[in-house]
Amino acid sequence: MYKWINSMMIILVCAISITAGFEPAVSASNDGLPETQPQAFIQTGTPLLNVVALSAGGGHTCSLLNDGTIRCWGENEYGQLGNNTTKDSSLPVVVSGLSNGVGVAASASHSCAVSNDGTIHCWGYNWWGQLGNGSYDDSHIPVPVSNLNNGIAVIAGGSHTCALLSNDTVRCWGYNGYGQLGNGSSSNYSNIPVEVTDLSDVALLAAGSLHTCAVLNNGNVRCWGYNGDGQLGNGTNSNSNIPVDVSNLEDVTTLAAGSSHTCAALIDGTVKCWGNNGGGQLGNGTYSSSNTPIEVSELTNVVALSAGDSHTCALLDNGTVKCWGQNYYGQLGTGTRTHSLLPVPVVGLSNVTALVSGQFHNCALMSDTSVMCWGNNQSTQLAEGSNIFRSTAGEVSGLTENMIGLTGGGSHTCGVTSVGKVKCWGRNLYGQLGDATNYNSSSPVEVLSLASPQISLEGVITLSAGQNHTCALMNNGWVRCWGSNGSGQLGDGTYNHSNFASARVNLGSGVPTDLAGGFNHTCALLGDGTVWCWGSNAYGQLGEETFTRNTPIKVRDLSNVTGITAGDNHNCAVLNDGSVKCWGRNNQGQLGDGTTTDRFLPMAVSGLSNAIAVAAGSSHTCALLQDGTIKCWGANQRGQLGEGSNTSSNIPVLVNGLNGIVSLTAGANHTCAVSNEGSLKCWGDNSNAQLGDGTFTNHNTPVEVIGLSGGVSAVAGGGQHTCVLLNIGKIKCMGNDQYGQLGWGRPLIASQPVQVVELRSPHLSMNYTDGQPGSVFTLTGSDFPPDSQAVVRVNNHVLSDNLSISQTGDFIIFLDTTGTATGNYEVNVSVNPTAVINFVLDSSRPSE
Repeated sequence: MYKWINSMMIILVCAISITAGFEPAVSASNDGLPETQPQAFIQTGTPLLNVVALSAGGGHTCSLLNDGTIRCWGENEYGQLGNNTTKDSSLPVVVSGLSNGVGVAASASHSCAVSNDGTIHCWGYNWWGQLGNGSYDDSHIPVPVSNLNNGIAVIAGGSHTCALLSNDTVRCWGYNGYGQLGNGSSSNYSNIPVEVTDLSDVALLAAGSLHTCAVLNNGNVRCWGYNGDGQLGNGTNSNSNIPVDVSNLEDVTTLAAGSSHTCAALIDGTVKCWGNNGGGQLGNGTYSSSNTPIEVSELTNVVALSAGDSHTCALLDNGTVKCWGQNYYGQLGTGTRTHSLLPVPVVGLSNVTALVSGQFHNCALMSDTSVMCWGNNQSTQLAEGSNIFRSTAGEVSGLTENMIGLTGGGSHTCGVTSVGKVKCWGRNLYGQLGDATNYNSSSPVEVLSLASPQISLEGVITLSAGQNHTCALMNNGWVRCWGSNGSGQLGDGTYNHSNFASARVNLGSGVPTDLAGGFNHTCALLGDGTVWCWGSNAYGQLGEETFTRNTPIKVRDLSNVTGITAGDNHNCAVLNDGSVKCWGRNNQGQLGDGTTTDRFLPMAVSGLSNAIAVAAGSSHTCALLQDGTIKCWGANQRGQLGEGSNTSSNIPVLVNGLNGIVSLTAGANHTCAVSNEGSLKCWGDNSNAQLGDGTFTNHNTPVEVIGLSGGVSAVAGGGQHTCVLLNIGKIKCMGNDQYGQLGWGRPLIASQPVQVVELRSPHLSMNYTDGQPGSVFTLTGSDFPPDSQAVVRVNNHVLSDNLSISQTGDFIIFLDTTGTATGNYEVNVSVNPTAVINFVLDSSRPSE
């Protein structure tokens, strides 16, 4: 599908039926955490080439290229990708300012590189001084390690770093709580390198989460640090802050350290492992841990090793790979999620020259200098071409029914179908998707009312999701909840999580009319105008001075309620006289009573009248008034109050420039409103592109969401994502997709190797703006070069001479084809302006 003409030119030709209005889509997995049955990847894009070395961290991966530059991808919360941002990247990004690297190391949340002049630079998380530059401040770009100029190799442990020097000695820095720096000190940390005691003639190093090991030139191994699982291999379980000899081990050629286990390859091609074996990572057919080396069964001809959290992999001399241990994330590469106590071959992998393991993923360097990865992909650490963010609204995949309602949780989304069933997608650690599993899903799954035999939940009329739980109001007046229940938020009289809609919430003779889910509590509005709540009461959010409750209790001093909402730890209610009362946590002024004092009894919001609806985010609240305007109060650090500043307010303030509003929603730190014309505007936190304006820029006044055609009927805000229900019954989502909560089928797991790509293949689609054949189309581009400008031509006529492509490579533009003859439509996109992408849309359209 692609051809490189030169380093800046791509030509892509595809045939798309305009009348059908579809785009050939990349097939994607709906897998999740911890396991589901994997689906095949279909990849497009330009492979990452010229790689000479790799290192895998907890949720990110780094590669050294033959020109001495370093590229990293995946999780970037602390700047561990080194590109001066904290935004995750699903494609390799260049580490800033490094051009002469000879080695690279990635750990949980930091990375390091050694240069050809012997200096070492590190970047990312630095709480324990693991960057080694004499400070404890995180750095989003490489900083030089202090007093070190003769390094030849670097390794990174959980929160510590070690360097092998040219004189075959070792220096370490960072966290030392268990002696993993090896200098004999009881100090918990060092932010500059310290010399490892009594260690010389070192050939290579390996670091686990809390321990470090060295292979000596004579083939012996010494280890130091945490030893609670026997990972030091000296026959004890005592920690050591100086190196100790591994028992009964010699002739070692290479070494790998996992989170709490260690493995060594011997000169005869066999492997011995020691330490924690809870996942079978020692490979001897048992789950028994060992504090001395034991031989891995059925394994010979090994030339290299890598180790993750609870799995281990070996590179054989024929270029194939075998892995063993836990396989929740497909990290064994077998095409299944079946654990293995013995080595099993990685499917479809040959010609491997090097191997690395992260916490739950692996990557292999191939003989053609490309990279293949498999395992966990929630932070896009596999760089297989999908995107963790969507800055413009994208349609949820796999929804065949019309949807009539939706709700957003912390990292999951649920919708009600026109026949009263429920579909959910996203994070499922606590069973909040309700499909009787705990597997994340990037495509919708059906909520069950019974797990065995499986019976779908039916008769649902509305939903509300909390952080990690979901509740449904049924047409028979019942309320059923599922997901996290550690605080009793399911209301079933227990504290047991449930991964299906198992039990009815007992509201007595009351008839519920609405629901509101908070972080770990839930409230129901009854037909008599009272409100009942259950779950956590840490801040008085249940409306009384009691502890947590796992069954409903009536909120005191509250009646005549017509609508409710729940924030993280507060609630608000609209009364039939247009006033609003709130209760619970008030540290940011989210109760709107002019104070920041928590309240266990409902308090009137100051100066607010004529309210008809209310929506609460984590720590802010907004009310829709009868005149179609909105007022907000509470936290405003991200601009979520929408009044043009970032100053929090404990009384209502008017949102700028809004009128004709008919509904609203609040995410964690953002807010959205639907107008009577069916358009959608959002404001506040946009760090995950949840405002849908094509950027990652926060906005303290409303901005219009782009790419929505057909009119908006409802909107739901999640933690860092937003989903929109269109009048035509479809759902579109934007924002963070780490757990699949956008529902567009992003592969969360690869249980067999997929190729790392550095550039996606661009896609183009055309759809009728009103959902019906007509003369105006929406031209949607995706996976184009991000953050660029483009000139778009149709049949050699300029449609746009300055089109902005978003940070996620998306654009939307309208194309009027009135009077155009039936036939080919040639669309040419010139980017910046030398990359030229040509699309031929070869189809016919009904004559006007």
